[in-house]
Amino acid sequence: MRKTFLILLSFLFILFSCKREEAEQVKMSMPEPKKHVVEEETIPPVEETENKALGTENKERKATNDAANGTPNEAPPAPPIAPLPSNKIFTEVDEEAKFKGGGLKEVSNFILNYLNYTDRAIDNGTEGKIIIRFVVEEDGSITDIQVEGKKLGDGLDEIAINAVKETDKMWTPAKVDGEPVRSYFRIPVTFRVLQ
Repeated sequence: MRKTFLILLSFLFILFSCKREEAEQVKMSMPEPKKHVVEEETIPPVEETENKALGTENKERKATNDAANGTPNEAPPAPPIAPLPSNKIFTEVDEEAKFKGGGLKEVSNFILNYLNYTDRAIDNGTEGKIIIRFVVEEDGSITDIQVEGKKLGDGLDEIAINAVKETDKMWTPAKVDGEPVRSYFRIPVTFRVLQ
């Protein structure tokens, strides 16, 4: 057993020695990288490029002429800003729509004056929170009033919608680029049965 182990060990030693000699014989030489000098170009100040189309100068930095009329090239005028489409309902705006009477707390208090429980909701003990979503139009009126997500039922959804309708014409519209736009607004309405 010991002889077999020594023979195996000797064989491995010879094998690795040969491999090592082969590895030492193979040498790679990498060529030296060539040096390449790039002349840096200075960027002219904004004042020098204002009202000029870039890339129209010759090597002496003199403006080339427009072949058609012999005048120096100038940048074309900026295209006019297209008006915002009036039927689009914006989800991202610069300024959110606002209730003229204050913030969310004030609009919630205003709506509370118009919320009444139905007899059916009282009998069934129906309570919970719903989200009323509507569109604030460009003139401050509201349209497309509906319950977003799960409804409560027992007539409470309709009561909440009718209460929100009472805020019609009481809104300042959202704005994009300083212009009034149509946008969505959401109000949470909570119903609780008082004991």
